[in-house]
Amino acid sequence: MTFVDSSTVAFTGGSAGWNQAPSGASSSSGPASGIAPWMHEVEARLRELFLLNEGWDGGFAPRVVPATIQRAHELLAQVATILPGSRRPTVAPTPNGGVALEWNSSVAHLEIVAEGTTVVVGYDVPQAGLDWEGLFSEAPLNAGQLLYEYFS
Repeated sequence: MTFVDSSTVAFTGGSAGWNQAPSGASSSSGPASGIAPWMHEVEARLRELFLLNEGWDGGFAPRVVPATIQRAHELLAQVATILPGSRRPTVAPTPNGGVALEWNSSVAHLEIVAEGTTVVVGYDVPQAGLDWEGLFSEAPLNAGQLLYEYFS
């Protein structure tokens, strides 16, 4: 796995790719400058997911799809570069061969799940009355902005 270009962008999923980062986010010029300290731990976790065998859940779960692991890595490399002070996400396999990325705080929850070419986002910010789940490309709020506001 390699780091992707670290221009000031935020993941939008699907063929749209990347958009401008939330206002106030870092615009550092590379992974060596100002990357979140948790990125190396997350990369190790993604390697663990790559090594999982079919049936890793004790049942019939397929192996995590390598392209999905790469997609998660690209997203996390962007977050780690743009928001170096952000919280470390939980990274977990899904029973359908995907990767779930989850951020939690006392006031908000954000989850991004990539399975094949589908990326789903869900967020819950009770104090702000925000609660949504669906396709990333259709999310009313940018996940990058939520990361910046509630997990940095």
